[in-house]
Amino acid sequence: MFLSALLGGGIPIVGNLIGMAGDYMKTKQANAQSIKEKEIELLMLDKSAEIRSRELEQQAEIQADMAESKRQLAATDAIGKQNVANIQASAKLIDKSPKWVIAIQALVRPLITYTIMALMTLMCFWVVKVAPVNTVEDLRLSVELFGLIGITDAFGLVISFWFGSRVMDKARNKK
Repeated sequence: MFLSALLGGGIPIVGNLIGMAGDYMKTKQANAQSIKEKEIELLMLDKSAEIRSRELEQQAEIQADMAESKRQLAATDAIGKQNVANIQASAKLIDKSPKWVIAIQALVRPLITYTIMALMTLMCFWVVKVAPVNTVEDLRLSVELFGLIGITDAFGLVISFWFGSRVMDKARNKK
């Protein structure tokens, strides 16, 4: 009897224990799967946040670049306005000058340029006709020296004379 009672009552208990263990294993497996899904979701959210952070940094850089460009544009505009004011002031001074002063100012640069070119022509004539040239090598050397030194110096002088005053005017106006 005891054995039949034990077997009769013990088998359902063992069955219940096996059923509970199976349910526990299913629940544990479902929880493990849920944890893995949550980990993947967290990784995706982390990557999304990282991408958004990079986007915000890029937007901040673009805005900083735009602000710098606006500042440079404003500075350039201010310089342009100052240049216009300087030109207008110079024009007013020129308008107040006597006509003979304006005429002389207009003739100075062309006359000096023509004088320099006339001197260059005389130097060229001297190298070709007057200079003591005994050999072809002497002629070649004379032409090389005249070409390298004379022409370069003359054109440098003319260019600096025509355009150098602009640099000096700008330097004076900045002070």
